[in-house]
Amino acid sequence: MTVSFQNDGLIDMRAVTTFGISSKANDNPIGYFGTGLKYAISIILRHGGSIVIYRGLEPFVFTSKREQVRADEFDIIHMNDAPLGFTTHVGSTWEPWHAFREIYCNTIDEKGISTAVPLQPAEGKTTIVVSRFPAFDECFAKKSAIVLQDKPEWDLGEVEVRKGASNVMYYRGIMAAELEKNAVFCYNVTYPLVLTEDRTIKSPYTALGILCNAILASNNEEFIQQFLQADAASFEHTFDLNRTSGRPGETFMEVAERCIKDVRMPLNVTVIALLSKWKKVDTTLTPVELTFPEQRRIDKAKALLRHLKYDIDKYQVIMVQTLGPNMLGRVMDGKIVLSYRVMMMGDNTLIGTMLEEFLHIDHQFEDMTRDFQNYLMDLIATLALQLHGSKGVAQRSPVAY
Repeated sequence: MTVSFQNDGLIDMRAVTTFGISSKANDNPIGYFGTGLKYAISIILRHGGSIVIYRGLEPFVFTSKREQVRADEFDIIHMNDAPLGFTTHVGSTWEPWHAFREIYCNTIDEKGISTAVPLQPAEGKTTIVVSRFPAFDECFAKKSAIVLQDKPEWDLGEVEVRKGASNVMYYRGIMAAELEKNAVFCYNVTYPLVLTEDRTIKSPYTALGILCNAILASNNEEFIQQFLQADAASFEHTFDLNRTSGRPGETFMEVAERCIKDVRMPLNVTVIALLSKWKKVDTTLTPVELTFPEQRRIDKAKALLRHLKYDIDKYQVIMVQTLGPNMLGRVMDGKIVLSYRVMMMGDNTLIGTMLEEFLHIDHQFEDMTRDFQNYLMDLIATLALQLHGSKGVAQRSPVAY
C-alpha cells in the first residue's frame, strides 16, 4: 500500500535537509522543532520503507547507504544520491507511528490532504509518497487514534472531552502522553504546554493539573456526574481532585454532593476529602437498606469470620451511606458501623474492614499500635501455616482460635 500527502505550495528543500528549520503557513502550527520531517525520513528508511518528496513535478528520492566512519558503520541518508548530514540512527527511539504523526501533522499545518492511494505530483504542490512500509499503512488506518478527528462531547475551556475509552492523553489533538490506567473518556488539553522533542508532554503533572482545574470549574452536570461515578477500575475513579488548590465551582460541589449520597454507584476516591475542605459535607449516619445480593455478601463475610472463630454475631453490623472522608468503618455505641463504600471495593475490603472493627471493639486494639500490628502478624502467620498444613512450628503468641 502507498500513503500519500499533498498540500498547496512548494516545500523549501532546506526544511528537509537542515535541522532547526520550521516555517509553516499555519499561524498556530502543531510542529515547531524543525526536526520532525528529518526524523520521519530516518524512521521510514530504517524500517525498509521508501519515501519520495515531489516539489511540484521534481522528485526527491531518499535512500540510505552504509558507510564506515572510523571504526563503525552508519547508514547515511541520501537525497537523489547526494549524502545528507544525518543517518538512519536519528530518532532511534521513535516508533513508526511517530513518523506518520510528523508527516500527517505537517500536512494538517499546511491545510493539505492525505490518502491511502498514490497521488500524482502536480505543479505548485508538495507531494510526499511513502510506500513499502506496512506499519505506516496501519498508522494511516488508525489515524483517528493518533490525531483526533471528531468534535468533542464537552468543551471545558482548557480541556476537550470525548466519549469513549482511552489510555492516552492528547495535546491539541495529538497523542502526547500515556495514562497509568484506562480512562472512561478521552482528554485533549488545549492550554499551551511544553513538549519534549519527541512531541510528548514534558510535564504530565502540569497537564493533569490543568485537567483537574477544568473538571472543578465545569458547569456541565452530566460530565461531572459521569466522571465522579466512573468505574472503579478507571483512571477517573482514582484521579486526585486535590492536586490543585483551586476552589471547586458551585455546579461541581452540588453534583458531587448528590453523587456522595448515591451509595450504589462508584465514587471518585478523593471527592469527599475535597468537598470537606470547602464546605460541611453531610455525613449523617443514614442507614442503607441493603438489597438481597448485598445482604448475602454481608452474611458470607460474617460466616467466614465465624469460621475463623471470631464471634462477629456479638455485635450489630450497620451499613450507612458515608462515614466521611477516607473512613470505611468505625465502632459506635457498641456497634460495628461500615460505610457503604466498602461494598464498592470488593469482598476483601468488606471482610477486612469488618474484622478490623471487630478487633477494635472486642479486643480493644487501637489503630496504629504495636500490639495491633503484632496480633495481625501472628494471625497472618497462623493462617499461612494452616494453608500449607505445616506442623510443629512454634507460634510467638496464640491467636483467637
